[in-house]
Amino acid sequence: MTETNGGVCKPLSIYDDDNVLSNADIIQKLERSITKKTKLLILNTPNNPSGVMFNEQELKLLASILERKSQQYGQRIMVIIDEAYRDFVYDNNAYCSLAAHYPYSLIVYTYGKILLAPQQRLGWIAISPLMYGKPEYGMLSQRIQRYLSFSGWQFPNVIPGRGLVELERLVHDMKSRRGLKEQFERKRDLIVDTIVNRCSNGYSVTKSKGTFYLVFKPPRRYKMSGSEFCKQLIEKENVQLLPGFVFGLPGWIRVTYTAPLEKVEEFCQRLVQFDRYLRQKQQISKL
Repeated sequence: MTETNGGVCKPLSIYDDDNVLSNADIIQKLERSITKKTKLLILNTPNNPSGVMFNEQELKLLASILERKSQQYGQRIMVIIDEAYRDFVYDNNAYCSLAAHYPYSLIVYTYGKILLAPQQRLGWIAISPLMYGKPEYGMLSQRIQRYLSFSGWQFPNVIPGRGLVELERLVHDMKSRRGLKEQFERKRDLIVDTIVNRCSNGYSVTKSKGTFYLVFKPPRRYKMSGSEFCKQLIEKENVQLLPGFVFGLPGWIRVTYTAPLEKVEEFCQRLVQFDRYLRQKQQISKL
């Protein structure tokens, strides 16, 4: 969409070769990447696929950087905040939105994640209330209305409009369901423990702070791309994972842990078996 409208996308990698960068390093890297040509920042936190999430102090720092850079270059840097996973935050952390600290923000939300129906493209766009009364507010609201009108299919009709009340009730039920977050934390911890303690040495893995994903990277000694690892895992163990090149992360692999606990336990066992197969295969090749 950006490129269709004449823009240039510049993704910011949050990885080095074998590890996810710290939040402090990510923010420093982001600050260095902002130039006089920067018009818009798209921020996804908690992040798919890494599970990285910024806390309130880090978001305040990011807001101050955006304000300073806007003043430096004489043009307002806008932000689109993808908050699809804000309901999935773990380890007693609390979600905080950049829109609470940086007025020039658009919040994008979908019901598909909290309702565990990821193909359901139904949600909303909101302008940060801190932008009310500023010149940018009128311009932005007019452009949103114009875009929704021209694109037609993105403008809600009466059926989803009336259904919002019921959707919000379902979201409330999911959020208040006893132990929901704890279930996801348990599945996440089981997968991380399996990769770290039951598989061979040399795997890199993220312990996600949010979302229902994590990523890992096989040992270098296996000399396998993420795509090849996923291909052989399907063939040997009938387990399908997503190779990281889809996200611009060659070599990394994404795991989704929305399945029931018993299925996650079965996945962990099959991953251990597959790692054992790779290890034996490597030992034979050395003979």
